Amino acid sequence: MHGTILHYDPMTQCGLLRTPAGQVQYFRVDEVTSDGPLRAGYPVALRQGVLVDTGGSRVGATAAPQPAPTAPANVPVRPQPVWGWLGSVLAGGALVLLLLAGGQYSGFGSPLPRLIESVFGLIAAVLLVVLAVLFLTNQPRGRLRWAYWLVVLLSAIAYVGQTFDGFEADQPTNWYGYTLFLLGFAVYVLPYRK
Repeated sequence: MHGTILHYDPMTQCGLLRTPAGQVQYFRVDEVTSDGPLRAGYPVALRQGVLVDTGGSRVGATAAPQPAPTAPANVPVRPQPVWGWLGSVLAGGALVLLLLAGGQYSGFGSPLPRLIESVFGLIAAVLLVVLAVLFLTNQPRGRLRWAYWLVVLLSAIAYVGQTFDGFEADQPTNWYGYTLFLLGFAVYVLPYRK
């Protein structure tokens, strides 16, 4: 006997099929002789003599068989992060402090360089935005750590590089360092995905 699978439940190993005569029939997996997948819309062959055409249900026999709606893929749903907002706020605060770090006027009235004027400072600022998004989307801790340590490394390179150009640490620079320390605390201690 041949037919097209309408529904198959892998848990019970039973299903329904539509025969070429238009009947809806019940079948069990041990009656299947074909090697194809047991999913809705696929043809299936059963052992001889299993189904008997008794003129049973012909519901929808005139209409073409409709494929069963596919279930969404088993995508794991991540819970909303409990502390994600705190890490995001710290990353945003660090970004603001990075933008303010340096740039005060020297004794002759010309402004000193800022951290953000360095290419490394600019990349650190972009990574702080990325880090804030990673916190809000509850990304795995490994990604948070990578982004955090890149920000720290790039900030240190920017600090050293700008020091050669006359950069002097001011109050926003000090607070930027403290905020990076707190951000490290958030990355390593607050509860997130592994």
